[in-house]
Amino acid sequence: MIRAVRLGIGVIAVTDHDTIAAIEPASTVGADVGVTVIPAVEVTSNHGSHGLHGLHVLLYGTGIRRPTSPIRDMLATLEVLSHNRVVWFLERLAARGTRLETLPIPSDRVPRYRTCDRSRALRRERRARMVPKFRDVAPYQAQFADAPEASLALAAVVATAHDAGAVAVLAHPGRSDDSTAALSVDDLAHLLAELRRDGIEAHHPQQSPDHRDECIAFALTHRRLVTAGSDSQGPAKARQPFPHPASWVGNFLDRIQPASIPIAPSGVRRFVTDLPTSAIA
Repeated sequence: MIRAVRLGIGVIAVTDHDTIAAIEPASTVGADVGVTVIPAVEVTSNHGSHGLHGLHVLLYGTGIRRPTSPIRDMLATLEVLSHNRVVWFLERLAARGTRLETLPIPSDRVPRYRTCDRSRALRRERRARMVPKFRDVAPYQAQFADAPEASLALAAVVATAHDAGAVAVLAHPGRSDDSTAALSVDDLAHLLAELRRDGIEAHHPQQSPDHRDECIAFALTHRRLVTAGSDSQGPAKARQPFPHPASWVGNFLDRIQPASIPIAPSGVRRFVTDLPTSAIA
């Protein structure tokens, strides 16, 4: 949060993967330093009918933090699915003679592992003991192709978001790496035809300018919100929160939390002056 202040960021969203645990402490710190924190979460989903897996959906809205929010129940389900997937992975590795010293197979059924725990353990032990990262090695990829799903149907995620009064935004559609694939404009059209998504994260550091422009044009054509994110991933990553001009996401800010955006004496909402930048990260 201190880095955000130093960068002149006036509005920020903490969008951790499949958990909202950081929202309250971030909001407390934000209030102390003058940064508006939008309650948010990035949910792992899939759209099996089109063979799209590893889709990430950003949910924004004050309803997310309510104790009775249906989003909390959804995230509890994801917590169990993620833990079971990691345990399945550890057991499959053990059956092939490899055990991760920093991530033991649990002796009970209490959910404690997240998918990121597995990735971090692999990175640590690959450096220490040359344990290969399965995504990077073709034989390993085949061995783990039948891993249980640790995501929820996209339609269910969007419906739950709307039940909670939250906005559902497709995250970084142009990003392509070992955890997600870039979506074409045709993919976006298919998803839009079947699901009432509210917006697209068009501004993202891992999207090319051409894909960003395509996403913006698509959003404007279909009357959807445009959002911006830095995907900074916290202090452990080198990427800093990136300050996007608030005018790029003005409609989104008006939709998501209008009461928290300062109003000028004239009664006009002033993004450029009162909120010089806005990073939705």
